[in-house]
Amino acid sequence: MIQLQSYFGDYYIIDEIASGGMASICLAYDRKNYRFVALKTLFSQYAADPVFLKRLQREGDIYKSLRHPNIIELLDCCYEGDTPYLILEYIHGETLAGLIARNPAGCKLRVAVRVMEDIIGSLVQAHAKSIIHRDLQPQNVLIDGCGVVKLFDFGIAYAEDDLVRTITGTIMGTILYASPEQSEGKEVDERADLYSLGMVFYELLTGKKAVEGNDLGEVLEKKLLSKIVPPKEHRPEIPDTLNKMTLKLLEKVPDKRHRSIGALFEDLIDLRCNLVGEEQKMLFGSTIERELYDAKKHFAVGRFDEAFEKARIFAEKVPKKAKRRADFVYLLARLHRAMGKNDEAEKYFDNLLTLPTARNEHLLDFAVFMHSLGRHDDALEALEPFTESAPLGAPAIALRKVIKDQKKNKVAAAILADMDDDDDPGLMEPMTPGEPKKAETKETPAAAENAEDKPSEDKGKKEGKGWRGAISSWFSRAISKK
Repeated sequence: MIQLQSYFGDYYIIDEIASGGMASICLAYDRKNYRFVALKTLFSQYAADPVFLKRLQREGDIYKSLRHPNIIELLDCCYEGDTPYLILEYIHGETLAGLIARNPAGCKLRVAVRVMEDIIGSLVQAHAKSIIHRDLQPQNVLIDGCGVVKLFDFGIAYAEDDLVRTITGTIMGTILYASPEQSEGKEVDERADLYSLGMVFYELLTGKKAVEGNDLGEVLEKKLLSKIVPPKEHRPEIPDTLNKMTLKLLEKVPDKRHRSIGALFEDLIDLRCNLVGEEQKMLFGSTIERELYDAKKHFAVGRFDEAFEKARIFAEKVPKKAKRRADFVYLLARLHRAMGKNDEAEKYFDNLLTLPTARNEHLLDFAVFMHSLGRHDDALEALEPFTESAPLGAPAIALRKVIKDQKKNKVAAAILADMDDDDDPGLMEPMTPGEPKKAETKETPAAAENAEDKPSEDKGKKEGKGWRGAISSWFSRAISKK
């Protein structure tokens, strides 16, 4: 059983962030690779059950086969003792459910369309490998601080060659978002995901659920028998094309929906090409916004050259004081760090943290960067503004503990090594009779540690300038932002 606020192999477990029918997901810090991760483990009652072990293993295999900027990345899949676990990419952000809750009248149309585009892109990748998600819902879609959408939780997905299938008549997935055929326990194909996507898109556009009821039976009855209220009736400014597209996804009979996710993607491309001027901007955003967003997606899958090119185009067209400038500088900092160009990365972080639009996420990532370089004191200084109640306060405080524990262990190891040296007679030098023993100045382990850290502490340290100068104002500015 994993304990919170404790070490688990190379990971420090911080907090539980999600819990489902068979497993829980915890936020953890990877001390070996210097990153926050999501650690998924089976509940203790299922950890030895071969069926659930197979399901977790299958989920890991699915993640391994899917490399896409809009799908959560699997970082590791292994055991710690008898406990199996998946290590997944951790996203600083919110679920799509949170975004919808903050926009009860519906999200901005361009935000809704962008989210839909990204989910479609992830499903194109999955369906191309004959993988059906079967549990697409707002809780299983994440949006990071830069607006990039990530689909996750393939726990009940299956592939055509999968040996573990749903028992006939068993309902898997969330009834509210599941297709009618899936809700009845029938065999499903990729068009079941299209129906679920329609349910999600309807909610994004209107802030309302396409089907509602007081209990499970009423929801199921309405889903099978009732007519869906067109989203345009809730929100008149929704274009006819989007209205029709959404209703087609929500057809009760699979044959009346789009024939595939690829066909839906083509319809969306046609929609963009047929719109011009303000109407296109309303649905798809400005060209420059898309350049930055595409750069982030290239970075997510390691296409650094393409990310740099998109970022360069953005830099040429956007003023330095623009609202999205912080996202651009943050991307460059992460790009240089990923490529091992640490000096350049530090310069961009230094620039980033002095911008008025810098966020808590940026400061926390900078602290992780300093930790990866072994500059523990710099990392701790960057973490000073975080409190337990602040946004990202829990991971920041956990990182602070990990760094302090490492410093203590380093001092303890040095003391033990020093004691071993003193106790070893073989290290004592013979004295010439009558020769006085020379006084020896011995550096203490703590002093040795300080001496070791000193050059890195002084590196780029300018009182009141750069990121250190920004730290003093962080309490009143960044930490209060959510």
